Amino acid sequence: MTWNVENLLAVGADGGPRTQAELDAKLASLAQVIDAQQPDVLALQEVGPPLVLAALAQQLGHQLPHTEVSAHPNTRGIRVAFLGRLPLTSPVQLRPFPAALAPVQAADPPAAGGGPPPTAGQLGRGAVQVTVTTNGQQLTIITAHLKSKLLTFPGDGSSPAMRGNAPGSAPTRCTCGRGRR
Repeated sequence: MTWNVENLLAVGADGGPRTQAELDAKLASLAQVIDAQQPDVLALQEVGPPLVLAALAQQLGHQLPHTEVSAHPNTRGIRVAFLGRLPLTSPVQLRPFPAALAPVQAADPPAAGGGPPPTAGQLGRGAVQVTVTTNGQQLTIITAHLKSKLLTFPGDGSSPAMRGNAPGSAPTRCTCGRGRR
C-alpha cells in the first residue's frame, strides 16, 4: 500500500495541525484506513518527524513494527517512510541522481535573456528503497515523493491540455495525453 498522507506533521509545524486534537483526529483517521487494508508494507509520503510516524504506528491495530524513514527531508521536514509487517531489509537512502543521468530542469527559465533554467542533480526530497521477502521471493520497493509542480510552457492556456497553477501563474501543459485533469 502507498499513501500520500498530506502533511503528517507535528503540531504547530508549517502546514501541520494547529492543535493536538487535530493531530489525534488525523492519526485516528489514517489508522482506520490502514487497518482496513492490512498491508504487509506501507509506503508513506509527506511524513514529518519520525516521532509523528511512531505515533501513527502506535494507533494501528494491524501492527507494522518495521520502520524505515528517509534521512533526507525537504526544507519543511517532509520525507518518505515505510512501515512493514514484514522485515524491511537492505535499506538504501536515495537522493543524488545516478552519475549517468544529466541534471534535470528544476524550475522555469528566468525571464527573457536571464540565462539557462536552473537544474538539479538530486531529489529535493530523498527517496527510500527497501527489500522484503515473502513466500521465498525478494521484492525491492522504492517510495519517493516527487515534485508536483509542472514546469510552465508558452501559450495562452486556452488548450484543453493546459491547466492552471496558483493564481497569477502561467498555465502548465498536461503531458498525460488525457487532456484536462
